[in-house]
Amino acid sequence: MLRMIRETYLLGADLADPVVSPAKYGKPGVFPPLLILTGGLDTLRHDMRAFAERVGADGGEVTYHEFAGADHGFTHCKPVETARTAITMIGDHLRVAYAVARR
Repeated sequence: MLRMIRETYLLGADLADPVVSPAKYGKPGVFPPLLILTGGLDTLRHDMRAFAERVGADGGEVTYHEFAGADHGFTHCKPVETARTAITMIGDHLRVAYAVARR
């Protein structure tokens, strides 16, 4: 599955480029406040948790939430309650982030 993703979704991309993978950025603590949401069944969840921990260790502000029983793409599929919660969290995060930026 990962090979298929690399050969299609990431075709020609430099996997070491921070634009492709923010986890490759040398100083993640300088990112604006981050909200990282992942599914408990997502194959990327371990990487996302490690990235959140790295951002926090580097002094960044990060909120990490893992939705138990959810896979990748959980904001676009059932159960609707999980999707609604995630989308609400995203909206709340952006509302706060933009309110701070406007001050």
